[in-house]
Amino acid sequence: MRWTRGWVGVAGMLALTGCGADSAGSEGDVSVPTAEATVAAAQGEVTTLPSTSTSEGRTPTTDSSIETTVADGVFDACAALVTVDLDALLGEPAGLPASKPNESGGGCTVPSLGRESRGRITFDVSSNAPAANYENSQRLFGVDAEIEGLGDAAFASGATLVVLAENTLVSLGVVRWRELGIGGATQPELEVAMREALAALGSMMAPVDDAAAVEGLACSWLAEVDIEGLVGEPMGAPTIEQDGAGAECEVSPIDPASTAYVGLTVSTSVFSEAIEQFAGVKEIFGVDSTVDGLGDEAFHSGPVLAVLSGERTFVLWIMGDIVLGANVDDAELEAAMAQVLAAAGE
Repeated sequence: MRWTRGWVGVAGMLALTGCGADSAGSEGDVSVPTAEATVAAAQGEVTTLPSTSTSEGRTPTTDSSIETTVADGVFDACAALVTVDLDALLGEPAGLPASKPNESGGGCTVPSLGRESRGRITFDVSSNAPAANYENSQRLFGVDAEIEGLGDAAFASGATLVVLAENTLVSLGVVRWRELGIGGATQPELEVAMREALAALGSMMAPVDDAAAVEGLACSWLAEVDIEGLVGEPMGAPTIEQDGAGAECEVSPIDPASTAYVGLTVSTSVFSEAIEQFAGVKEIFGVDSTVDGLGDEAFHSGPVLAVLSGERTFVLWIMGDIVLGANVDDAELEAAMAQVLAAAGE
């Protein structure tokens, strides 16, 4: 009873990251388009991204208050800059980083602390057709230099560095205020900052469990549940199946004539993809009722209970034999799911 194969597609990513710059005629005068402005340029539109500044200080780059995980399905791009010396990169005291998450990942704008300065740093991460958008950004803004040893491919355009790495497009742009007389950010400076950001992204973007780990654990999590007690008949040994949608542990009855069935599917995603996947599960099954107290979000749909917990989606299906009229009520299904979540460390 394979019901999950292909049950949810990965969410489409939204914005082409900010990339490219106009080389200034005078030293240090650089304009860096934002992610939204880059998309607008390709579409013949004009868009601006507001930035935030403060005169009371900023969060230090090593401050643990900048979240380094994906919380509530929202990706904080600013968390990737925690080890970057923003003051040195900007050439003056940097203000408070402002995160702007979206369906594709997110962006971070770091303004100057000075009220009069127009200096800023823009950092964007996107998985929306990264290879195609990497080529588009090269055509739109030109290539000053191809950079080797940085991601899968990288180029510099003015004071912007664009990297294609592991199916993700990452851009870092710096505008230094020319009134300071310090010139624009150099390519080596951009490379150092980008390497630090990519290292941080590596841990932020990695799934909680890789496919092999989930494959090996799904059945062990389901083993915490008294399956035979719920279904009301002897059940066979669990089997695991893996595909691009996740891993499913299935348990079938020993009696070949029985229609009883138990299945647990676990899917791990990154950024806001988990939220998109869960929305897809709702569309597929329909929602009979919602559930409080299980994960971040949960719902019943007949013999199915689905839970979104962090970056994981759990779908538990427990169904007794139709002929015997064996049913598992919602409370029993919720208790079983609670055992699965506890075993998974959720």
